[in-house]
Amino acid sequence: MPGSRSYYVAMDEVVIRPAERADVSEIAAMCYLLWPAVSIEEHARDLMSMVPSELSGKLPASLLVAEQPSGRLVGFVQVGLRSHADGCNPAHHVGFIEGWYVASE
Repeated sequence: MPGSRSYYVAMDEVVIRPAERADVSEIAAMCYLLWPAVSIEEHARDLMSMVPSELSGKLPASLLVAEQPSGRLVGFVQVGLRSHADGCNPAHHVGFIEGWYVASE
């Protein structure tokens, strides 16, 4: 429908939806697989500041998860805006993927 927004998108039995506080421990474990220098507990603390407010710092951000019908999370993407990026016009914010994880199964 023109002008409407859907926050839940189903793709072959996987639902893409905004992350919720109840998802934080699973997402933190996936973050640890990407960034093992930071503990799962530290990842969880960082994620709690994003969920459900979708704000991290002064620029907007969003955390989306991929969920199977069983309720198991099989991936996430953390996207946001940065104030600048190398090679880009410093007068404009830049869209950025902070983290992206998809389970290998």
